[in-house]
Amino acid sequence: MPRFDPDRNPFYVIVYAAVISAAFTAAIVALHVATVDIVERNAKVMEQKAVVDVFDLGDVEQMSDAEIIDAYEQRIVRVPVDPAERGPAPTKKDGTGRAYVFAFQAGAGPDARPMAVAIPIHGIGFWANIEGLLAIDVETRKAISVTFLSHSETPGLGGRITEANFRNEWKGLDMTPPEGDGTWVYVGGTETVANADRYVDAISGATGTSNAVGDFANKTIPEYYAPAMKLAQMPRDQLDAMAAGEPRKPDTGETPGPPTPLTPEPQEEN
Repeated sequence: MPRFDPDRNPFYVIVYAAVISAAFTAAIVALHVATVDIVERNAKVMEQKAVVDVFDLGDVEQMSDAEIIDAYEQRIVRVPVDPAERGPAPTKKDGTGRAYVFAFQAGAGPDARPMAVAIPIHGIGFWANIEGLLAIDVETRKAISVTFLSHSETPGLGGRITEANFRNEWKGLDMTPPEGDGTWVYVGGTETVANADRYVDAISGATGTSNAVGDFANKTIPEYYAPAMKLAQMPRDQLDAMAAGEPRKPDTGETPGPPTPLTPEPQEEN
C-alpha cells in the first residue's frame, strides 16, 4: 500500500491553505474589531487638538487629552455646511473631506454667538492631498491661525507647512472678501508691498508646496466663508441642534447683535 504523502496530495494542500487563510483572516478581523474604537477615539482627539490649536485656546503640546476635550466640548461646535451654500463649484463632492465649519463661543450659554469660525482649506499639494483649517475672527474678519491636519509633503521641505514659522505668517491676514482679482491670500510672489495684509512668505526650498497651498486656499476659502459667517450669527442652541442633525430654524429676518470681540486671555508674566 503506497504511503500517504500530504505534500503531493492537492486536496490536502488546498484544505491546509484554506484553514491557514481563514485563521489569519479571523485574527485580522478580531484585531480590527478590538481596536476600531481606539482608532476612532484617537482620530477624534487629534481633530479636536487641531481645532483647539487653530483657535489659539492654549498650548496643545502642553495640554492633556482631557484638557483638550474639555476645551473643545465647552467652547466649540462642529456644524455641517449646507451644500447649497458652498458656491457653484465645490472643490470636493459633498460627503467627503471637511464639509463643515467649527464655531468658537465666548461662553456656553444658549444665546452665545460665535466669536470665531474655522473653515476648511484643502486641495492637492506638491505630492498629495492636504487638509487644513483656517480660523477667522468674526468681528475683525482677520485670520487667527491656520493648521494642517494631514499632508504627504516632503519632511524638511513642503512638510514645513506645519511649523510655527509658516503658520504664524497667516495670523492677522485680512479675511474680508477681496476686490480686484479676487485673491484672498498671496503665498510668495511679488505682492509683499501692494497686498501686505494678505501676504504669506513662501517656504524656502518648497515653492511647489507653497504655491499649491495658495492655490487651494483661494479656491476653498470663498466656498466656506459666507456660510461660516452666516452660522456665526446663530446662537449656541441653534448651532448645537444643527450639529446634532436637526434642520435649521427658519430665518426670522431679525438682525442679531454683534459678537463679542475675540481677545486673547491675559498671560501671566514670568
